[in-house]
Amino acid sequence: MSTPLLAVPRPYPGCVHCAGLVREWTAVTEPAAPEYDRDRANHIAGAIVAHRRQDEERAPAL
Repeated sequence: MSTPLLAVPRPYPGCVHCAGLVREWTAVTEPAAPEYDRDRANHIAGAIVAHRRQDEERAPAL
């Protein structure tokens, strides 16, 4: 059974690190891509959420 894919992660506005993670997430969620990996996508989504929380602690999101 395959891992269910988490929802599209919402990066912190204007964060370069989050933007890079979103690009990576997009690559691994494209079924036709050789990089396709649902487990990796969920790991990256978790990293985006965690980084967003860190950024929001410093300054509330727009």
